[in-house]
Amino acid sequence: MSWREAKMEKLRLSVTMNTLGRDGCGTLNVRRVSTIEMSQDLEISFVTDKIELAVGAAKKAGIEILKFYGKEVELEAKTDGSPLTLADCASHDLLSDALSSTGIPIVSEEGESLLLEEDRYWLVDPLDGTKDFLAQNDEFTINIALLEKGKPVLGVIHAPALGETYAGGIDQIPWFE
Repeated sequence: MSWREAKMEKLRLSVTMNTLGRDGCGTLNVRRVSTIEMSQDLEISFVTDKIELAVGAAKKAGIEILKFYGKEVELEAKTDGSPLTLADCASHDLLSDALSSTGIPIVSEEGESLLLEEDRYWLVDPLDGTKDFLAQNDEFTINIALLEKGKPVLGVIHAPALGETYAGGIDQIPWFE
């Protein structure tokens, strides 16, 4: 399976937090899910609008991440021992600002808020593949999902070094650009 095919498959899967540390960092786990029963206020136009917002936010975060790419970066260790860079934090801040405009709670791998009990929330990994980012192999992504009642409504994966974006949502065909 090519990297592109793997990313499209990842988009078809739900990204859920498996374990969470005190600082909100965690390891990501993927699992297959069934079709979601949409609440009355979750319509196609809602999904389309949120996909557009998430794609725009991911691309802006990608631009921010690339400012650090290929440069010497300071590292910190998260509670699980994985690396944390200023690029992770800058992407987290940008995505949090952009997505907070929706009023929907945000759960970010780099954040401190664990609002998994909410009916609807954004699930964000601001820099998935920090080790790949540090190795400068271009295979790192920004991942954004909107979950409703624990089920994925939409997902966006942006690979800034490759200039590739994958997105999809309920009743929408996943796309790539």
